[in-house]
Parts: sequence; C-alpha cells; structure tokens
Amino acid sequence: MKRSVGITWGLVVTSLLLWAPEPQAWARGRSHGIQRGRSATARRARAQRRARKIARSLRRTRRRSRRCRRLGDRLVKLKYLQGGSVWIPAEARCGGSFPVVVLLHGNNTSRERTKSLDGGRHLERWARRYLNRKLIRPMVLAEPIHFGACAPPARRKGLPYLFAGRFSFARYRKLLEATLRKNGIRASSWSFIGHSGAACCLTMGMFAIQKVWPNIRVWASADGCYNGDIQAVGVARLFAHKATKVINACRGYPAYRGYRRYERTLLTRSAKDVRCDKRYYKTCRRHPSKRWYSYVTRFSSPADHGKVLVELFKTVVFHDFPSSRRVAIQRRRAARRRRLARLRRRRARRRAHGRRLRQRRARQRTRARRQRRPLRARGRRLHGGLAERE
Repeated sequence: MKRSVGITWGLVVTSLLLWAPEPQAWARGRSHGIQRGRSATARRARAQRRARKIARSLRRTRRRSRRCRRLGDRLVKLKYLQGGSVWIPAEARCGGSFPVVVLLHGNNTSRERTKSLDGGRHLERWARRYLNRKLIRPMVLAEPIHFGACAPPARRKGLPYLFAGRFSFARYRKLLEATLRKNGIRASSWSFIGHSGAACCLTMGMFAIQKVWPNIRVWASADGCYNGDIQAVGVARLFAHKATKVINACRGYPAYRGYRRYERTLLTRSAKDVRCDKRYYKTCRRHPSKRWYSYVTRFSSPADHGKVLVELFKTVVFHDFPSSRRVAIQRRRAARRRRLARLRRRRARRRAHGRRLRQRRARQRTRARRQRRPLRARGRRLHGGLAERE
C-alpha cells in the first residue's frame, strides 16, 4: 500500500514538473512584463525631475547673473614692472570660466601707462557695447604695460626692447592667473592681439608668447612689420602644426611696400577671398586650407595706425566669441537655408521629371503617327484600286 502511494505521488510530482513552465522563463517573462511598465513610468518621472532641475538651475543662473550685473564692470590694476590692467565684465563678477584676450601694445617710448584699457583706445567700451546687445560671450581683457620699443638703439631712447629684458611672459602669466583666481575666474582659452612693434621683432612680443602659452586660440597682429617674407615665415613656422587661428590686419599695400610679398608668403598664391565688412576692409583673404587670414583696411593714412587695432579687435571679438543667442540664430538660419535648398532641389527634380514625362509622351505620339502613316497610305492605295476597278 505504501509503495503504491509513493508511486502515485511520484507520478503527480513528475507530471507537475513536466507541465509547469520553466521557472527562469516564467520569472523572466514576468519581470519583463512588470519592468516594461515600471521603466516607462520611471523614464517619465526621471524626465520630469530633470526638467525641474534644469528649470531651477536656470532660475538660479538668472538670479545670479542679475546680481552679478548689478556689481558692474571692474578694472583691476596688475602691478608688474610699469603696470597693466585687467578688465572683468559684470557678467564675470561672480566667477566662472571665461576666455581671456591679452592685448600687447606697440612701441612705448613715450612711457604711457594706459594704452588700450582704461585710457587711450578704451577697447573695453567696445566689448561692453557688444555685451549689452548680447552679441558676444563675456570675456576678460588684459593688457601689460612695458616701456620699450622694437627698434634700433638710436630710436629706443635708452629703453629696452619691447616685452624683453626684465619683462617675462612667464612671470606675467603667473600674476595674471593669480589676479583671476582672486576674482574666481578661470581661463577657458587664451587669445592675443598685438599692435605695431609687438608683432615686429621675431624673438619677442607676439613671437615669444607661444613658449609660455602653447595653446593659443586666436593670434592676431595689427599693423606690424612687413619686411618682405621674414615675418610671414616666422608666423608660418610658429603655427604650421597648430589649430590656432592667425589673423593679420594692416593699412594696405600703399602703406607697406613689402605687404604683398608678406601676404603671398603667408597665404600662398592660391589664397581665397572671404566675406567681410566692406565698410572697413578693402580685401579679406585666407589660406586655402589653414585658418590664416589677411585683412587690408580701407584707410591707409599714418594717422590711422591705432585705428587698425580697434577694427581688428572688433572683428576678432565679434566673430570668434559669439554669444549663445547669436549661435542659435545662426543655426536656425542655416537650418532654414538647408530647408529651402532641399525644397529647391525637390522642385527642380519635379520639374525635370515633368519635362522628361512630356518629352516621353511627345515621342510616343510621334511614334504613333509614324506607325499610322503606312496604314493610311495603304488604305488610300486600296481605295484607289477599287475605284479603278469599278
């Protein structure tokens, strides 16, 4: 009896195991069914949390930017040799990461302590105009002051060579970065604009900064020296294997006899014309493959020597540091141009298809007429023969 009961229970358990689904497959299917619903709900909840977080951060950023803008722009004096200054816009007063543009003045035998910032050309005012109209990103401007010149000893008036001698770019960079750190600012990129004598001597000034700043975003020179191809070869050697954007602006061919040779050496004979503001520039050309540019201004008078720096500064700041608003507008315009180009191509294809279809139908009608001609002629012959017989 006990044996028969054990056999019966064994058969029952075996049948259950055979007919029941696999535990792993059942668990997997069940988990899939539950997980699918949970994952969709979780994704929606995660997206909502992310949207709320972004909205909170945007509100905090707006409040912070308004608070920072109330502080106003700040001009910090940098004490190194003959001095210098750092301009911090109101948008950067609360700290953060911003591009830094260093301005190197030309020959300074008159011992001026203000050149481009806080006097003289007041380039910070142009930056503020663009910032007020939300055309450029907030940036920091810095200018070291040095009494010297890139000229023979007779013309230097006992002063050292410009940005050489006791002046050290390594020391200046340390002091500048310390000043930025005090204001909670980090340099996201470094750019340089050199005027006149700063872009003249091949061993100092604009030609010596790469040893201290190996990664330069924009290297721009305004009305420097153009002694044939000497300076052009120096620039080409410095940035032959770099992604740095190189820009030169000058008063043109009448003012500098060697500028044609300089431009031909730097941009090669295959230079291309590029779009630029024709109100200020007569010609704008670029290297066929590299980001090297040459701008020639419409004014060529010696009295406009400083004006070249102002126009180049405006060009560099406006085109190389656009605001997010301008970038979004440019992207929308580019997308609109692409859409219009697609529509034009589609219409052209439709017109071409309709033209081919009309031509095909015309050929078919012509072929049909040619096929009907022998039948008509044969019918006329048959009709004439019958008439004769009658």
